[in-house]
Amino acid sequence: AQYFTHTSGSCVHSARCGSNLVMEPDGQLYACDHLINAEHRLGRLDEQTLAAAVDASVQLPFGQQKSLRRECQTCSVKMVCQGGCPAHL
Repeated sequence: AQYFTHTSGSCVHSARCGSNLVMEPDGQLYACDHLINAEHRLGRLDEQTLAAAVDASVQLPFGQQKSLRRECQTCSVKMVCQGGCPAHL
């Protein structure tokens, strides 16, 4: 769909990722269900609002890094895959 100028519903093929938040049973929030670790922890729902977690400083760089990979900049199919999934790099 991205190839035909539609926004992809999959975070893997979106220009940015990290918009699909994950909440663990204990209220921990993460930017990605593939990267549930301290580095990608956005906080706990009982410590902050959901809006604050979405705007967390960890979230923004995480979501942008995938499209900035050097090897992707000259790739002829970058507009289709958008750099792939950072969890699988």
